[in-house]
Amino acid sequence: MDLGKMIYLFGYTKTILFSKIENMPEMACQIFLNAKNALMDEMKSSIRKFLALTKMTRDEFADLCGVSKSQVDKWLSTVPIPRARQRLIIRIMKEEYAKQARLAQTKNPNSIHVPVTPQKYEKFRNEAERHGLTVPEWASEALDALSSIKSRS
Repeated sequence: MDLGKMIYLFGYTKTILFSKIENMPEMACQIFLNAKNALMDEMKSSIRKFLALTKMTRDEFADLCGVSKSQVDKWLSTVPIPRARQRLIIRIMKEEYAKQARLAQTKNPNSIHVPVTPQKYEKFRNEAERHGLTVPEWASEALDALSSIKSRS
């Protein structure tokens, strides 16, 4: 009787042990797929933000990517974006953001572009919000106030 329980317990333990080992590749694949899906969702979200910020249509975006609008629609819904296309899309977005920044600078030559760290921008945003202003409005008022300070010369 005791031997039977030991064999049963040993067999049960052995079954659990093997099932954990057999499921290891499955679990690793699931973790990998979850991470891959999260990155894909982030990519799709970046594309949506890019289109909204640049006011670019999906047709225009598709032309830049060398695909049809329906392909872009599929990418933004369920179809994964191939890795090579992801690299192309990232390059396109960087170039378009840079182009828009240059256009904004030439449209208004009296504007100032000041690169800041995310921490400083957050500080500026909070300060602007405290005064009921946008960051550019607050920055303009801050620079105006600084320019009014008399120098010690």
